[in-house]
Amino acid sequence: MDALHNIIKGVNSYNKYKRREEKEERKNAFDKADILETDKSHERKKSKHRKSKSKKRSKDKEDRDRRREEKKDKKDKKRKKSK
Repeated sequence: MDALHNIIKGVNSYNKYKRREEKEERKNAFDKADILETDKSHERKKSKHRKSKSKKRSKDKEDRDRRREEKKDKKDKKRKKSK
C-alpha cells in the first residue's frame, strides 16, 4: 500500500511540475509574440483564417452533396426492390 501511495505521490508531483513548465512556456511564447507582432503579421493571420474557413465551407458542401447522392441511391434501390 505504501508503494502504491508513493507511486501516486510521484505521479502527482510530476504532473504538477509539467503543468508549471507548460505554463511558463506559454507565458514566454506569449511575451515573444507580443514583441514580434506587427500589423502585417496580423493581416496575414486574418487572411489565412479566411482561407481555412472557405476550405471548410467547400468541404462541408462536398460532404452534403455526397450524403445527398447516397440518400438518392438508397431510395432508388428501395424503389427497384419494391417493383
